[in-house]
Amino acid sequence: MNYHLLIPALLAFTSVGAKDQFLPAEQAFSYIAESNGTSVTVEWNVAPGYYLYKSRMGLASETPGVTLGEARYPKGEVHYDEYFGDQEIFRDDFNVTAPITRTDGSARELVLTVRLQGCADAGLCYPPEVRKVKIALAPAK
Repeated sequence: MNYHLLIPALLAFTSVGAKDQFLPAEQAFSYIAESNGTSVTVEWNVAPGYYLYKSRMGLASETPGVTLGEARYPKGEVHYDEYFGDQEIFRDDFNVTAPITRTDGSARELVLTVRLQGCADAGLCYPPEVRKVKIALAPAK
């Protein structure tokens, strides 16, 4: 048997198998977004072994007449990244909130843009993402 041909084949199979073990970004970094009328809250659920970069996260409104104030984040943990240096990251479950300002009282929904980028502890970093979600808004008072 020619073992020189077998070793590259085994290495290729191993790297394909490892790659298949990473979760899709939607499962690794899932969230629920809701509004109480005066603020929007994004409840994050980060899968075990994964994390999000605070500096790569953001919230914005795409609804005319509805703007978001500065997002409030919990305290994260410091993580050294070989490309970005020390970074604040989030693991597990956490909430991000932002106040809502409405200049159009007729707006009944908020189209929320959610920016994120995260990695797996096993070495895979996902590309930056922008997701959109529609949130019902209570009538303006």
